[in-house]
Amino acid sequence: MISGTTSALALYHSLEDIIPKREAVMAKNPTIKKDMDYFKRAVKEVKDPEDLFKDYRLLKIVLSAYGLESEINKIALVKKTLMSDPDDINSLVNKMKDSRYRDMHKDLRLDLGLTHLNLNATAIDLEKNLISVSVEKELDAQAPGIRRAINFKKVADKGDIDTAYDLLGNANLRDVALKARGIPIELVRADIDTQGRTLEKHFDFDLFDDDPDYVDKIIQQYLVNIDIENAQSANNTASFASMLLGATDGFGLNIEANLLV
Repeated sequence: MISGTTSALALYHSLEDIIPKREAVMAKNPTIKKDMDYFKRAVKEVKDPEDLFKDYRLLKIVLSAYGLESEINKIALVKKTLMSDPDDINSLVNKMKDSRYRDMHKDLRLDLGLTHLNLNATAIDLEKNLISVSVEKELDAQAPGIRRAINFKKVADKGDIDTAYDLLGNANLRDVALKARGIPIELVRADIDTQGRTLEKHFDFDLFDDDPDYVDKIIQQYLVNIDIENAQSANNTASFASMLLGATDGFGLNIEANLLV
């Protein structure tokens, strides 16, 4: 493993014990407290859904609660998705493959106005989400890859993986799937139909809903491969450092001595 990290697979097997403890600590995080204080104040000033999209910090807090903080500069897309009609099969929210967008839409229902946004229960759920997302980021810093594994399991447990295109439409799910089966990332350069057919050869999508063990095996294989990559990276880094520390700079001076000066 890379210095300062641990086995992603080992951590995955301990999540049931670790996550509740980490979340209890994270609940006291001052940054989350400040964000939620701001949310509760700012949401009272929101007079129509449009106001949410004009308040950068407020919108970022909402997006962060769903792990979508990287979308903050895609305000037009976020707005169109959240304001779309879920009863229209052609609406954007129904076309979004990323289930996090659908979850956010379902919780906020901005297409109906501000009723859901102003509910105390919404603030409570957002805070829980912020805590959960923050813990996942913390765990991922400790064991790179674990956050994608957690997300994969969440989506699978909700029954949102029915076809190859459900995996391909979400970069996190796609990357877990490809790495679990040892499929080169270069597949994404192929046309979408070729990508779909390739995944259909490697996965039985009927089992995603019916067999939790099938999903778990996919995740574990992904994490095994992640651990191997991390170990190889650590070995390469150590070898490179050893080479540097044992080398001279071309002028007969030892680099290790120079580094220590």
